[in-house]
Amino acid sequence: MKSNIRHFFLLSLLLFLSTCKKDIYPSSTSVEGTLTDYWTGAPVTDADVFIIGSIPTNPTVPPYQNYIADTLARLKTVVNGHYGTATVTPDSRDNSSALEIAMHKNPWYNDYTQGSVALHAKNILNYKLKGNAILNVHIKNQNPFDQYDYINAGLFSPGIGGYTGIGTNIDTTVTWSETAYNSNNFYLKIGWGVTKNSIHQSYVDSIYCIALNTYTYNINY
Repeated sequence: MKSNIRHFFLLSLLLFLSTCKKDIYPSSTSVEGTLTDYWTGAPVTDADVFIIGSIPTNPTVPPYQNYIADTLARLKTVVNGHYGTATVTPDSRDNSSALEIAMHKNPWYNDYTQGSVALHAKNILNYKLKGNAILNVHIKNQNPFDQYDYINAGLFSPGIGGYTGIGTNIDTTVTWSETAYNSNNFYLKIGWGVTKNSIHQSYVDSIYCIALNTYTYNINY
């Protein structure tokens, strides 16, 4: 009788521990959370959120190899900035240590990737994103002009390409964006150099901007 009671107790204990282990170490990986603006705290709505794995292009040559992105789920943030819940199962070829979450909202929030998705766990991941200010610069060559007229314009920001125009019929709009890294309001510094009628001149100006707004600037030369 005592032996039966002992066996029953051990069996119950094993079942209990097995149930607890399933709760602590779930077999699936789930992700949910909220995106808000870093400076204002406002929810970031209608943003894309991707859960991404990475598949090695040559798994026989570790550890120095290239990877291709494996999108496991795509979500959208709603009115309160929440991006729902995604339950994902990585491809068997995925590098299990490199599951990432990526998000963006064009053109207001740049691509942002964070490698912090824990496998076989419930992930609640909230992020604060720094938004952009958009600057549309209208560049127009005015009469008198000739085929040797030249302009080069750009922002004083690393990694942002400039614009170069040569000739008489320059009439275009260039769009640049800058992220509000240090404050929600900031100055965008723009510079341009012009060669016209064989005379070269350089100019600099600053445009006051607030993140998540669009501004227009005209350069007539």
